[in-house]
Amino acid sequence: MGREPHGAADHRDGHSPLGDGDVLSRATAAHLLGCGIRRRYALGGIVAPPDFNPFAWPVERPRGGPSGLAGEHPEGRPLTGMNGGQTDTYGAPMRPGDVISARSRLVDWWEREGRLGHTLYVRSEIEWRNQNDELVKTRLSISIRY
Repeated sequence: MGREPHGAADHRDGHSPLGDGDVLSRATAAHLLGCGIRRRYALGGIVAPPDFNPFAWPVERPRGGPSGLAGEHPEGRPLTGMNGGQTDTYGAPMRPGDVISARSRLVDWWEREGRLGHTLYVRSEIEWRNQNDELVKTRLSISIRY
């Protein structure tokens, strides 16, 4: 699809028709504005949206290591898990070139008998900091295992 030069098409409503490039440019601009790119002026430069995850791309991990939340009931069947909710708190904005590090810690845990049997609740915290040791994000979450 070629793009017609301005004035070459019928303009009954007073607006120029959109070519392929216009649609892409406007769609991209709308997406970036919706993601918070407008904040860059208020924050002194380009910043990532607050919910941007720099750890979303896979990295190679050694095989045969601990399996994390793997576990079994005393009867031998595997544990089932689900997300019990999370709360994110944002701090310093992420900027191009930032080096983000993450620290995870166990906050607390408790057990109780529930409708599905013996249930373990685990509250954890993940903290992200940039290369200047500024707090970028804190996530408090609860995992439920039964």
